[in-house]
Amino acid sequence: MNSIEIMNRGNEVLMRELGIEGLIEYLHSYGIGKGNYTEDRKKWLKNKKVEKLSEDIQAFKKNIDSH
Repeated sequence: MNSIEIMNRGNEVLMRELGIEGLIEYLHSYGIGKGNYTEDRKKWLKNKKVEKLSEDIQAFKKNIDSH
């Protein structure tokens, strides 16, 4: 599944679960972003090691799976 298909599927689920008004409200909450994500990401990850990032990802996945 490519990113457009994922977006479409997500919108379908949101509309089914939240209704059209809820979907619109949800999409509005994400509005147009500000800043430069690429530059910000460089700052956030400046001192991070790949091993630590991998550990963080695994912990996040474990937390998601437990819910």
